[in-house]
Amino acid sequence: MRLAVALLSCLLLPSAVPAQDRPPVSVRPECWTPHSGASCVWVWISETQGTLGVYKRRDGVAQTNPGMRYDLGLLRNLGTTHGVGGSLVVRWAITREIIDVGVSARYRYWIGDDMMLDVIGTIAPIMPVTPSPPKTGLPLALEEVFTYKFIGIGVGLEYWTETTTWNPWQCTDRICPPDETHRIVSPFAAVKLGSTLGTAAALLTAIGAGIGALVLLATFAS
Repeated sequence: MRLAVALLSCLLLPSAVPAQDRPPVSVRPECWTPHSGASCVWVWISETQGTLGVYKRRDGVAQTNPGMRYDLGLLRNLGTTHGVGGSLVVRWAITREIIDVGVSARYRYWIGDDMMLDVIGTIAPIMPVTPSPPKTGLPLALEEVFTYKFIGIGVGLEYWTETTTWNPWQCTDRICPPDETHRIVSPFAAVKLGSTLGTAAALLTAIGAGIGALVLLATFAS
């Protein structure tokens, strides 16, 4: 009888240990895929976005504004709910033929361990692709993106200025009117791929752009 009681005690003892006395789940110092502070302290940011905006040109005509951007940076989780971070940004305004490089800051609210809401602010100096585009003022962008695992959707606003300068040879008696500055606000929608998918999309885009540039050069050279 005493032997049976001892055996039953040994079998039931592990299940009787309170949950708070069990070893805690380990938190990794950094993660490549996005996870909240319950799993990671630092989270890498590697994202590719496709955007589509619209704005009104100087002549009042509505103009679509498709673009792409790539973010690379880090985010620090502040507990299991909040996080703050920043990234280096490369953006391409396709129809405006402008590439700019800048920085962004973001606040992240974790809805779940792999579900999040980001508020992102971006500032970027202009690096034009075309030889002589309108002089463009420092662009600003603010967006909000909802992401589940690697895929996100978002909306935002972008602001920039365009200043038209006149060539004296195009003016009457070389007397030109004053420069004209046009302020532009462009609402846009975005689709985002993150982590490995985002990196792969950025690499494929860069390769495709490089091939396209080589084809154009070969066409002009012939």
